Amino acid sequence: MWRQLALGLLLILSLSWGQAVGARNLARSPRQVASWTPGAVSPTVITANEPPADIQAQYPWLAGQATVEMKFTHSDPFTVTLYGDHAPVTAGNFLDLVAAGHYQNIPINVDRGFLVRVIAPDYTDPVTGAVRYLPVEVQPETSATIHYGYTFRQDFRDTDIPVLKNAYRGSIALAHPEGDANHGSAQLLVSYGNGQLIPFTGNELDGTYAVFGYIDADFINYANPSADVLSQIEPDDQLEYIRVVAGLENLHRPANLTGAE
Repeated sequence: MWRQLALGLLLILSLSWGQAVGARNLARSPRQVASWTPGAVSPTVITANEPPADIQAQYPWLAGQATVEMKFTHSDPFTVTLYGDHAPVTAGNFLDLVAAGHYQNIPINVDRGFLVRVIAPDYTDPVTGAVRYLPVEVQPETSATIHYGYTFRQDFRDTDIPVLKNAYRGSIALAHPEGDANHGSAQLLVSYGNGQLIPFTGNELDGTYAVFGYIDADFINYANPSADVLSQIEPDDQLEYIRVVAGLENLHRPANLTGAE
């Protein structure tokens, strides 16, 4: 009985949030449950190709990985691994904004059991004077090629599954306005791991929102989620800060952007 009530409540939450993120239902289809260690991506997964030259000329991008530290008002500090080997532009842009001090005392919206939305302002580059919007970037499990600017649905990949999944507890993705996947700048979606509550690999956010990092395994507890760092976040919290820990040397910036190499 309690399980049925919990699943019913989760579906209600997913439908209400769906008006904001375009989700019809958390579970896309009853595929196999992926084998995954929290905070890690299997080394056997295909590494994404470097972004094409025209993308590299416009956006920062991350070659390999980097680590940042985050803290919410009531949470302990925790680290996040950024996966430039699977989301080079989204991870690189995020690392660039962190290095610029963009994430300080940011309001959040907490939807427990689903997502924490970090409501950061769009980033205006002080050199160009323009807001930096990113093309959506999602690598499918079966290919090293990313089709920039296209969601899986737009790219006729409805049945594909991305390498970096929204369904896992502690995933971090770039938010964007409903219906405009190429207008994300700085807002973040942090997942409570809804794909574990409804144990399907498929998730309506997958292929539409670009995951670029995971909270590291030391801070995530699948066996007892109430004991991990996400459970410490309160609805009235702010994101106090994000700072770079390691990997800034892996960041490549175009010549026309702040801090260019």
